[in-house]
Amino acid sequence: MAENDSDSGIQILDKPDIKLKLPKPHTVFVHNDPFTPREFVVDVLIRFFQKTKDQALQVMIRAHTKGMAPAGTYTKEIAETKASVANAYCRSEGRPLHFSVQEE
Repeated sequence: MAENDSDSGIQILDKPDIKLKLPKPHTVFVHNDPFTPREFVVDVLIRFFQKTKDQALQVMIRAHTKGMAPAGTYTKEIAETKASVANAYCRSEGRPLHFSVQEE
């Protein structure tokens, strides 16, 4: 529906009821492996997931004790890109460290 503002001659339209859906968050997980040195894991978390050294150490220790740990939560496209880039870097360095993406 529309209203007229008779003083200015401007037509005011009703605000449509649009419900925007936020994209579902996706979490990148780092998986523990018995071959990759802890220092390398910390470096990758700092380099590709913008973790501080303390945060990276916590994530690495959690992955080591629990089997995997969240490295970050992003939109689907960003999460997939970060995991892919981190995995490619690990392979280029000859490391089996693996990152995966899961929808929340």
